[in-house]
Amino acid sequence: MEKFLLLLVFVGESHALFSVAAETKCNVTQTTSPCSSIVGGSAYIKLLENATGYKIHCYKDDLNVFSLKRGQLMVVEEYKNKIEFLVGTGMLKINNLKRTDSGHYIVESYDPNGRRKDIYFNLQVKENIFLILNSVRFAVVVLLTAVLFCCMCSKFNLCGDSGGNQANDENLFKMYQTAQRE
Repeated sequence: MEKFLLLLVFVGESHALFSVAAETKCNVTQTTSPCSSIVGGSAYIKLLENATGYKIHCYKDDLNVFSLKRGQLMVVEEYKNKIEFLVGTGMLKINNLKRTDSGHYIVESYDPNGRRKDIYFNLQVKENIFLILNSVRFAVVVLLTAVLFCCMCSKFNLCGDSGGNQANDENLFKMYQTAQRE
């Protein structure tokens, strides 16, 4: 019985081990397909091969997101602590994605000679189905555990019919304490 209780504790606590933090990588230098990620994840978006010496302005739905000038990254308040730009690799990273990060992005890039190149990409942020499935899985495990416990309680007459059988209550408490110590 102690092993059964330990198993219940393990199953109940193991749901935290299955959370998913997705990292999506998109290369908009080679494709125009949408970049899709999930809520809570991160998107790595390759904008240029190397942005050293470039002047860059990034807009989402015509609103300024960030600018890069002389190697200095300036991020608007809404995107502070969310945006990283790696100049040497031309990689834009957006952290902790929300549904509101979805949209059409335009990046105006000016090379060191002043030539302009516009980069367009669409970011789609979808609900994290893994978190939803994990919650459902956990609820099913709890329900099955309760049913199994009721069956065992009935089979071994641990719960009693009087509704307040002190001896059975003490047995359950002792089993619980023993399981906690092991």
